[in-house]
Amino acid sequence: MTDVAVPPTPAERYDAATIEAKWRQHWEAADINRVDDDAPGEKWFSLTMYPYPSGLLHVGHWYAFVIPDVFARRQRMAGYNVLYPMGFDAFGLPAENAAIRNNIHPATWTF
Repeated sequence: MTDVAVPPTPAERYDAATIEAKWRQHWEAADINRVDDDAPGEKWFSLTMYPYPSGLLHVGHWYAFVIPDVFARRQRMAGYNVLYPMGFDAFGLPAENAAIRNNIHPATWTF
């Protein structure tokens, strides 16, 4: 009987801690998340609906946030001074319903 090579697991192929730390450091050094209001070039403001911290992730989250993020990055690459804020809507109905479902006060659930 011959030995069969076992393919590496996803965790073995992608060392998330190492790779993500590398890119986080690169992005911080490049200061890509800062916007200088007085920078030359045309300004571009892009706002997407803030995510609700309901705890239930679905494909709609990916779709709603990846497309605007890609577009904002494309505008930066095209030379625009882009303001693309991100945050969370901590007091929306989905967050309140998640707190009720989990029998937790909404302020505790969202913070």
